[in-house]
Amino acid sequence: MTSSSPVVSSALKKNALGTAGIVFLVLAAVAPLTGIVVVAGLAMALGNGGGAAASFFLMAIILLIFSVGYAQMSRELVNAGGFYAFVVKGLGRTGGLIAGLIATIGYNFFVVGTIGTSGFFMQTIIADLTGLDVHWYVWGLASILVSFFLARRGVDFSSKILGIALVLEVALLVVFDVAVLVQTGFALEAFSPAAVFSGSFPIGLLIAATGFLGFEATALFGEEAKQPLKTIPRATYSAIIAIGLVLGLTTWAVVSAIGVAQTQGVALDHLAAGDLLFSLAEQYVGTTFLTIMLILLLISLFAAMLAFHNSATRYLYSLGRARILPHALARTGSNGTPVVAGLVQAGFAALVALVFMLTGASPLEAIVPPMLGFGTLSIIVLQALAALSILVHFRRTRSPKLLSTLLAPLISFLLLGTIVVMAIANFDIVAGSDAMAIRLLPWLLAVTAFGGLIYGAWLKANRPKVYAGLADDLEQVVPGHGQLDPGHVQDTAPAITGSCTVSSTASQGESPMHQIFHNGRIHTVDSTLPSARGFVVEDGRITAIGNDAEVLAHTRDDTAVIDLGDAFVMPGFVDVHNHHFVSGKEELFELRLPLGADVAEIIATVAAHVTSGAVAPGAWIAGSPWASDALESINAPEALAQLDSASGGHPVVLTDDAHHNRWANTAAMTLAGITDSATGVLFEAAGLPVAALQTEASALTADQERAASRRGIDELHAFGITAFQDAGVSTQIMRALSSLDAEGQLDAWVVSSMLVNDEIFGFDAIGNDLIFDGEQYRSRHHRPDFVKIFLDGVPPTQTGAFIEPYLSDGLHADHHCGQTLLDPALLLDWLRRAATAGLSAKIHCTGDASVNAVINAVEVLRAEGVTGTRYQVAHGQFVLDSDIARMAALGVDADISPFIWTPGPISEAIKQVLPADRASRMQPVRTQIDAGVTVAGGSDWPVSPSPNPWEGIEGLVTRQDPSGRYPGTLWAEQAISLAEAIEVFTLSGAVSMGLDDECGSLSVGKSADFIVADRDPFVTDPHDLAGVGIEATWFAGRRVFTR
Repeated sequence: MTSSSPVVSSALKKNALGTAGIVFLVLAAVAPLTGIVVVAGLAMALGNGGGAAASFFLMAIILLIFSVGYAQMSRELVNAGGFYAFVVKGLGRTGGLIAGLIATIGYNFFVVGTIGTSGFFMQTIIADLTGLDVHWYVWGLASILVSFFLARRGVDFSSKILGIALVLEVALLVVFDVAVLVQTGFALEAFSPAAVFSGSFPIGLLIAATGFLGFEATALFGEEAKQPLKTIPRATYSAIIAIGLVLGLTTWAVVSAIGVAQTQGVALDHLAAGDLLFSLAEQYVGTTFLTIMLILLLISLFAAMLAFHNSATRYLYSLGRARILPHALARTGSNGTPVVAGLVQAGFAALVALVFMLTGASPLEAIVPPMLGFGTLSIIVLQALAALSILVHFRRTRSPKLLSTLLAPLISFLLLGTIVVMAIANFDIVAGSDAMAIRLLPWLLAVTAFGGLIYGAWLKANRPKVYAGLADDLEQVVPGHGQLDPGHVQDTAPAITGSCTVSSTASQGESPMHQIFHNGRIHTVDSTLPSARGFVVEDGRITAIGNDAEVLAHTRDDTAVIDLGDAFVMPGFVDVHNHHFVSGKEELFELRLPLGADVAEIIATVAAHVTSGAVAPGAWIAGSPWASDALESINAPEALAQLDSASGGHPVVLTDDAHHNRWANTAAMTLAGITDSATGVLFEAAGLPVAALQTEASALTADQERAASRRGIDELHAFGITAFQDAGVSTQIMRALSSLDAEGQLDAWVVSSMLVNDEIFGFDAIGNDLIFDGEQYRSRHHRPDFVKIFLDGVPPTQTGAFIEPYLSDGLHADHHCGQTLLDPALLLDWLRRAATAGLSAKIHCTGDASVNAVINAVEVLRAEGVTGTRYQVAHGQFVLDSDIARMAALGVDADISPFIWTPGPISEAIKQVLPADRASRMQPVRTQIDAGVTVAGGSDWPVSPSPNPWEGIEGLVTRQDPSGRYPGTLWAEQAISLAEAIEVFTLSGAVSMGLDDECGSLSVGKSADFIVADRDPFVTDPHDLAGVGIEATWFAGRRVFTR
């Protein structure tokens, strides 16, 4: 597609609106002058007469109660689909489909009614002011066409136009209110029970609800808002309060001018002409003021048209993007506005209004009442469904915030539901007609709901990708979703190197939405179809899989056809335990020590770094990793003296390969207030003061944080990893991930584990300060779904907790077993608190006593009815035989990480502290799989030098060191098959992380995340599996790595 093409993507314009801009759009949709002339006039004439002002204030209170839950929900969901997206989140895909259809119908009929309203008043006012009498339909058609072209200019341009009109309208109404109330006195009896409940109070409240219907625009413009997680709730509260004040106060002024008792009769007399406000304005302020008011009414009518057109357009856009309606509706113009949806909306409204015009009926009698009435009913139904969805969603996730997630949505659902019932029962009054066709109009909503149920079932059975996308497309979509960065298009082109070729009708550089991959040896890791030759991808999701003929039958004109060249293809790897940010930060911003370096090499590396001139005077030097098996030589006073000498006065802290222990020089310990270490070796939590101080002194900028995260993810892509769980995150890490996703740069599924306690990182927020704050960083691909608990340390330093004692070493007391960091009651309390918040848990356990403590705690939770959360024993090298069956029964997963099921430096270090018969019984993977335990593979990178899953897979199959440096076999009876090992690093990891609906296998409905290998591992010597190379890594149908 050339740069001159007017339609370039399916992304809305980002960061276009602040709180004020959104509020302007919302209030313009209400159109204060139009609201007083039409809505308030109806409320006084047909509703509760002199008590109508109270109806507006009461409706504002109802919607503010609703907005408490809305604001909480908006932290999880920011989307151009508005409340329809909320319903998907709470009531599921089919419920969201129904809500989307109802909302689209309602708003589009509103625009038809607005054409009639604007056309009528423009004809009347312009004829009175100029003598030019033009048919109302011509004026209405002109309004919708101008609205379309202004919207085409961009939403921020529209907000400027509407903002100017709004300021003038509100200023005029304030003048009117003050003039009337000062001259007539403040008729407080308008708020007495006798006045409020006079006439038909239910109808008055119902009609007042019509005056607030534009406030949902706060949700509709979520994708275009600046900082939507803050902007949207603020705009919602502000809009409701402003609408209530403007309409309520002006209605009060009108009632004061007429008299409470006389209001209903007078309002009825002026209803047909709609001139009650005008006559009072001329009487109390003057003829010139009336002329200004009439001119501003024309602007108000147009502003309302523009705002409702924008809202209706965005519903069409969202349904098109989700492929409920034709996908062409999701096309946006070069400035990010939904041009196709806007054109369709304007055409529909003009056509329906034309049909009414041809009947010769008066617009105020035949068009406005039924169209606005039906639109009102539709949107109130949508609001009630949204309230119910908020309630259901937060009860399902067991949110502890009862006020905002239980009471507020429950009360608002009951109140809004009552209004819906009143609207249906009195629809003839609301619509202004008792004709049979009008009475039957509400049943269109029932037909829509029934049709939505049938259509949803059909989509699920026949177009599973589209059905699955109803949830994916409507999950939190912060700015950046769907936007094609021109510099990134080349990276997403559908071609891979080697023997793979691509043919497509798509233009060069364009990322095709429809792709067919064929002629591959595909290992699906899906038991229902273990192997295939090809698969079909649409918008990043697999829609079909099978042999070549089956998938090529899906070819369309716009299909990119990729020949895999008979390469081996399998799902992208899932790494259930790594520290991607730590690795990226170390590589970009810290000193790297040679692998396996001895003391002399470490000292030389530090000295060379100091003398290179790369370190600012007095700056900290942080580095890693020093080898655990070098501990004996490092843990000596003379080694500390050498480090002090080499550091040139800089504070230095070096982390070991386990990332649990640190070696600090005297300068660093002095700054941290540590005076009791003669060697500078700080085990576990003893090193936290140094780590925290160094992190604070060398704090990364937000750009550096994103760079560190991005670097870590890029390296994971090089090893075929497309989903992972970061096993210990800070606020900064989650912020970086969320920010990358907002920019469209998070090309992986990421689950974060938020720290309950911290034994190794030195992060500045843990426990309650972190884990209950994580939701604000949730995004489409980043899910803060786990907490992380350190329950013990590591065996080499005798801090792992065991049932039986370590070997006696003269440093620890006899019969030393280590101990858990949390007692059973505190562990259970944290797990219970996390479960209440809907959070699963990853618990660091290396000794069998700590594993046993976790199983005991989970057993209590399961007995209490906790079923929706997962529990991972992280590392879990040593497990009691009797606990393995309990793990399977209770759903406790084995997070096996790092790759220490083979001889190596860590297993050698463990041999020094445990009896030989126990040290050799590490990682009972075969027994766990046979017992039904979910065994998920993790690298624990950068604790392990590489995240390469093939190294772990070879080790699981052979139980031998893939590098060949460490001879022998570690517990050979626990070896598993290659197919099982691959599943450990794909589907099992996805299941353990709660991502099995998204990834882990090549299955219909899942994300198209896969790797192309340089050989078939099933015909490769098991001792050469670590050498399997990655030719290309694909995420959501986009190539993110090529060798």
